[in-house]
Amino acid sequence: MTTTAVVVPVENRATFFWRLRHKMRPHDLWKIRFAYKQAKEGHRSQTREGGGRYFEHPRATVLILIDELDILDPDLIVAMILHDVPEDHWLIEIEDIPHIWGERVEGLVSALTKRDGESVESTVERIVAGGDWAILLKFCDRLHNVRTLDGCTVEKQRRKIEETRKYYLPLIEKVSPRLIDDVLVLKLKIEEELKALEAKL
Repeated sequence: MTTTAVVVPVENRATFFWRLRHKMRPHDLWKIRFAYKQAKEGHRSQTREGGGRYFEHPRATVLILIDELDILDPDLIVAMILHDVPEDHWLIEIEDIPHIWGERVEGLVSALTKRDGESVESTVERIVAGGDWAILLKFCDRLHNVRTLDGCTVEKQRRKIEETRKYYLPLIEKVSPRLIDDVLVLKLKIEEELKALEAKL
């Protein structure tokens, strides 16, 4: 009896931009390409606690937006790619963003960027102040975070599970009807991941 190996596609720059072909205006595509390049450079020396390049995280959050929600808004894509760069690297300051990508992207990245020493409560307040789209992007971010908690310590897994349930999932109550369906999809996926994690602890 022979078995056929399952080939898992490798995600890279080519496959990422293949999704966007013929779907973006040239200038919007340029903005995404430049953000992609800057984020990759900004996270170049970083790795995630569970292993692997840190850049895989912002790229994966964008893929949730594109592949799982079918959202192709260039500003949202850029904001997701950049959302951790100001927090982790000097390469891009939040004040630089409107000059390159516009004020909407600046507002979203500012809402998602955690400040040094900031409490979770303050982070959540800023996300809520950022509006519906900031909340949706945070749910994309949190979904990928919980999907990749397996490589973290048990203590961190438990902390993130509690934090997600206590602070982030309730944000759905702040979302207006125009985005409630998309955020609900993400919330249900996050809850499934949390249950799977808890079953292993």
